[in-house]
Amino acid sequence: MSSYMEFFNQSLGFAYINGTGDVIMGLRDRRTAENVFNVKYNFNNKMGLTFRLRHYWSKVNYTDYFQLKEDGYLTAISRPTENPNNNVNFFNIDMNYTWQFAPGSFVNINWKTSSELYDQYVQEKYYRNLRNTMESPQVSNFSIKVIYFLDYLNLQGKKSKGS
Repeated sequence: MSSYMEFFNQSLGFAYINGTGDVIMGLRDRRTAENVFNVKYNFNNKMGLTFRLRHYWSKVNYTDYFQLKEDGYLTAISRPTENPNNNVNFFNIDMNYTWQFAPGSFVNINWKTSSELYDQYVQEKYYRNLRNTMESPQVSNFSIKVIYFLDYLNLQGKKSKGS
């Protein structure tokens, strides 16, 4: 399991462009968290299962706003016309089963599912935010791949013996 946290307080960044075309900048607090859970289990030397779960969460919460002037300076504004706050989540599960049934020949069964949530409602609680992400629509993919190794020299040898 691995966890990653990143905090940026009162950093200046682009917020939005208002209706009159003015660029609005803002002081913002940005928080990013990424949690990854990996499991690998080998049933024997020819088959195994891997599982990976990942949740990425990044939120940006603006506190003060400024208008960017043409000379590059900033002028404070009291109230924004739009909500520039951002809340983005990505949740993924990847599971892979591999079986080597003959030398150089494999069966791979994969299941992947993902969901994402992007909104302007900055949630302060991690688990409440994770629950909202899990309740959003998910995209799943299931695939089976068979790789079979044919030995050309063995096929040629059988062909010439039978002739």
